[in-house]
Amino acid sequence: MRYNNQWIFKCQHGPDECKGNIIQCARDLNIDFSKIAHCANSSLGNLLEHQMAKMTMLLSPRLNYVPWITLNGEHTVALQQRAEADFMGLICDAYVGNKPEVCATTMTSLSRLRCLRREESENECNLPPSLWCSSHRVAEKCKVTEACAAFLSSYKTAAPLVNLALYYESLCPGCREFIQSQLFPTWQKVGNIVNLTLVPYGNAKQHHDGNRWVFECQHGPTECTGNIIEACAIHHLDRAHKWMPFIYCMESSVSPPDAGEECATQLGIAWQPLSHCANSTEGNHLEHEAGLATEALDPPHNFVPWVTLNGKHTDAIQQQAETNLLKLICDTYTGERPIACG
Repeated sequence: MRYNNQWIFKCQHGPDECKGNIIQCARDLNIDFSKIAHCANSSLGNLLEHQMAKMTMLLSPRLNYVPWITLNGEHTVALQQRAEADFMGLICDAYVGNKPEVCATTMTSLSRLRCLRREESENECNLPPSLWCSSHRVAEKCKVTEACAAFLSSYKTAAPLVNLALYYESLCPGCREFIQSQLFPTWQKVGNIVNLTLVPYGNAKQHHDGNRWVFECQHGPTECTGNIIEACAIHHLDRAHKWMPFIYCMESSVSPPDAGEECATQLGIAWQPLSHCANSTEGNHLEHEAGLATEALDPPHNFVPWVTLNGKHTDAIQQQAETNLLKLICDTYTGERPIACG
């Protein structure tokens, strides 16, 4: 919860755990601990832990215990069991490139570590039935290769989503054109293979004044309003299939900062929570986070819209995104291409 200008954390195992979540061990790694300690005891450490909390709360399905494993953005009971039983095998099977030599020889499982009462044959199936189809190696040991063939084939061809991020501002003509002509149509066609991030800040500047952040936006105060509304929508609506149509509706209107309520009504979205967010410290903090994300870009942005693909920005990526984003996404995806890719 938020109190004054700080986030207050209640950790499962007490205050020391919260401190441990913020401070990472450095003593044995010859790392200058003073910088870490300063971060941990400052507003930056507080903000970073809040960001970890946001990432955790956005998990789908939501976690109900830890450790909680995701693989290429997905969590299933089978993945969790496989990670706990044969993590090396899981990673090796999921990797689609030339596998390291260790992948051919190593299988470490928790169940093997528990079996200390007798010698076991290297060819013995010592995993529960729920894991027999978890890898080609396990299926062979448990003599179920044929029965698991269909599952293993689909598992092998799984591919990571394409990570696409757009850094923009709500009243920038080029940003609005990109969202209307490239981003939204592409997302409608191949959104199922894209992990989409939108960061509404752009060329703004920010400074701290008391308990609030003050923003100076390129196209004036109304643009700041639009940026904050969209930051609140992205946060509260939680998933791209909910917030992307809302952002598109706003950016397609005559005046995006004034279109929020009408767009919410059209899309069946509750406007009151978004309005409350935009006019409160929550919206102010969310826009500050958007500013931090934008300021952390490497290389730094020098115009908007600014596109990154799988965490990278190049002139070639930017040019193709602006001219044919659909082709860029389809060419980047390593799995079975959707029909829309042609």
